[in-house]
Amino acid sequence: MNDPVQVNFNLLAYGSVGAGLVLSWVLNIAFGGFKIGRLAREIELTVPRDQLPAYLATVHHRLAALGFTGGESPGSFVQKGSSMGDLGSSTHAKTHKVVNVSVDDSTDPEAHVTLALKYQQLIVGDTGETAYADAVLAYVSYQTDSMQPVANRSFMAFSSFVFGIWTWVVLVALKAFRIEPFFAPVLVLGITNVATSIMAMVMVFTKPKEVSGLWLAIVGLVTSVLALVVAAVLAFLSFGNKT
Repeated sequence: MNDPVQVNFNLLAYGSVGAGLVLSWVLNIAFGGFKIGRLAREIELTVPRDQLPAYLATVHHRLAALGFTGGESPGSFVQKGSSMGDLGSSTHAKTHKVVNVSVDDSTDPEAHVTLALKYQQLIVGDTGETAYADAVLAYVSYQTDSMQPVANRSFMAFSSFVFGIWTWVVLVALKAFRIEPFFAPVLVLGITNVATSIMAMVMVFTKPKEVSGLWLAIVGLVTSVLALVVAAVLAFLSFGNKT
């Protein structure tokens, strides 16, 4: 039987964690539809000229209700939000965005109103930003009576799901290729993901209407715990065979 392959612990443990983070980031972009950049949405409506002043007043009132304030130019409204947000997942209303309201009333008898929303911050993987933009435009333009809540998929919860599967991949690979140390790297991955899963679950429970991904965090927690149990059993059996 071939001797186990000895690999530096730090390389195995922290390299596996780093690879898991990169994998989570890439898959988050993929599941977000590869929407990367400053996302923008736009709608155009026709309003009778005699109703235009009242309609624009309603648009401005609803923008203000969502936290938009006057921008640098006429017809520009900014929702600055917060630069910090919640741990691991900032709510959509805290993402810097701009709504531009333009009116073309050169034709008779109807005026054309264009509402354009653009995120000012770089979006890396759509976790609900497009849906939120559509909900804002629908509410502001009076297509809906109330602002529909749009939950933001927690990157922390998504990462815990990916890490749960990744922990099993690392466990199987280390065992299949007889790489040592075997248990310690899996322990680092498992404990890291258990903590991440618990924090993600607390976040979702705290803000259920703003943050989603509870089932992802639960699956990540369960798979990580199972991987730790299996790794511990295999390490114990291996130690028993050596003695």
